[in-house]
Amino acid sequence: MARLPQPSNCTHLVDLAHWALSQVGRCAIWDIVIPDPVDRSAWIEIACDDTVVHRWQVSGFELLAPQSLAGKPLMRGFNKWASHIFTGEALMAATMLQRGVFVARGRQHVVDRGDPVPLSRATGMNGRCWSYSNERWADGFGSLAFVRDFSTAVRTEKLPPAIRTRLKDAGR
Repeated sequence: MARLPQPSNCTHLVDLAHWALSQVGRCAIWDIVIPDPVDRSAWIEIACDDTVVHRWQVSGFELLAPQSLAGKPLMRGFNKWASHIFTGEALMAATMLQRGVFVARGRQHVVDRGDPVPLSRATGMNGRCWSYSNERWADGFGSLAFVRDFSTAVRTEKLPPAIRTRLKDAGR
């Protein structure tokens, strides 16, 4: 997948669009399992239609197992090594699993309590992605009352009033 300029695109939405388009005309169920680490490591996996495609042991953002991948990074440099080892759906699945790790790490942070924090206080994030770029960086704040807990089930929830108002005011 070609890389797009980070400040002009939401990486998560670009990835989702790419994966959705690659599945047109196909009925597949992808499951990604990323438990919280126990004793500093965890086994993570991705399966398609109940068939495991990748099962990796990770510690932080480094692969421990399988042995053939031990020491490989899950963040900087991931795309380079993964595209040399995997192709086709195996590469797509590896990328989905890596992005899942990236998103799941957010569970470590309590983001929905206290006063809203300006995005500009996120050290090292300026220009890293759409959310942390341009006017959003200068004027943006984290959203409160938007954390959703899916640990027991997926529940449909309404947007918090403040978010609904913002979207309505923006004409969406």
